[in-house]
Amino acid sequence: MTFDLIAVDDPDGRRAFEQKLAENIENMLRNDFAGLMQALYRVDVAESVAAQAFAAPTLAETAIRLARAVVERQLQKIETRKKYAAARANRFSEPNESPPDDATNSPS
Repeated sequence: MTFDLIAVDDPDGRRAFEQKLAENIENMLRNDFAGLMQALYRVDVAESVAAQAFAAPTLAETAIRLARAVVERQLQKIETRKKYAAARANRFSEPNESPPDDATNSPS
């Protein structure tokens, strides 16, 4: 399974991506439920969010809700990484400060 890259700020691209992802999730709901659950765990979709998706009236709606949850979680992780990368960069932007060197921190 492959996907084209989309711009986060492109609503049409995001909807198309979510639809394609939903199709794959629906297939997994029908044919590989254990694999889907493992994928949701790896992506770190909250159990409560997944439970709400599974409460949908149809399999197709469940797949759409799960696809949205996966995309939202991935976007959250991107924002968190940006935030901490910026904080780390700011921390070491002071004169005479640099990130720790792994070689100097390793035991001799």
